[in-house]
Amino acid sequence: MILTPNEGFEGTFADQQEVRDRLAALRSAADLGAEHPGVSFVTLPEAVGKLGGHGVIVRAGLRLIAEKFADYGITDLLSHTRFWVGWKSVVPGDFGGFHRPYQGYRHWQAGAVITMYGDLSGRRPVPAELRALDLIRSYAHDGGGHWSSYRRYVLHPSARVVYRTRYGYNSRDLDGTSYSKADAPTPEESRNTRPARNLGVIMEGGTDLTARQITAQVAEMFGITEAQFSGVDRFAFRDLVGSLDQSDHDAELSALRRRDKAEVLSGTDLYLARMAFYDNLVSAPYAAFLNEVGRDEAMHLHEVLYRAMLTGERGPVSRWLQDHHGRTFAEMFQR
Repeated sequence: MILTPNEGFEGTFADQQEVRDRLAALRSAADLGAEHPGVSFVTLPEAVGKLGGHGVIVRAGLRLIAEKFADYGITDLLSHTRFWVGWKSVVPGDFGGFHRPYQGYRHWQAGAVITMYGDLSGRRPVPAELRALDLIRSYAHDGGGHWSSYRRYVLHPSARVVYRTRYGYNSRDLDGTSYSKADAPTPEESRNTRPARNLGVIMEGGTDLTARQITAQVAEMFGITEAQFSGVDRFAFRDLVGSLDQSDHDAELSALRRRDKAEVLSGTDLYLARMAFYDNLVSAPYAAFLNEVGRDEAMHLHEVLYRAMLTGERGPVSRWLQDHHGRTFAEMFQR
């Protein structure tokens, strides 16, 4: 059976065995491309090969990811053959990349499905450098962070289904109640700068911040800069390396996010709208949280939170909060 590094089961021996058997069945018959009709998928090594000489960029990124997680004591990352990449589509103008809907890590199947950045139908040239950087971000995010995070599964006592009670340092009761409450709705008019308190948002924000830090490091290694790109590609680069700001929302992203709620978007418009949505829901609130709570030690707090997501231990986070703010984990986050 495929098990992730920090995955485990709780309950009676018989219940734990049933959970194992059910997860094993799910993970042996994974079909993660069904939500992307018309898209052809390959494994990560095959996708890297399709980049030709630019594959060296991805391979450098994968080495950095492995080194980063080795520092956390994790040497068993998501198998490259369980990381499926959509690389072409029969749908004209079909656009792929990190923000394409219905993709990412699937914890039930212990695998990930993503798509290459850009026009998958081949009708619009796509900078290979951006495709390479997008693959690095996606693998660091899904094959590193999500794959390695702490999870606990039980057999639900009444529904008799496999039920996840813990993810990272968040938890939920058997009735579905989460440890932390949802954040307030994001503003419509501009970039959301309200600090996050929801643990799901904070963990997703931390997962992607680490992925973007690695991606930015690779971009610098290979001399890839914003000046090389224009239009949607420029927005994509800024997003990949963590440079999106209020000016990007004012220029185009906020308007597209509002349009996405009122009409059916496609192609680059849909991609940019989802980029804006993710930035408003996750990246910007997490950055605001780090600045508010971490202040001059924002990046140290980020590392404390990231390690806790991998181990499931709230203690180090609670001690950091008590030392710096006089508040416990529960006082800061519990609903």
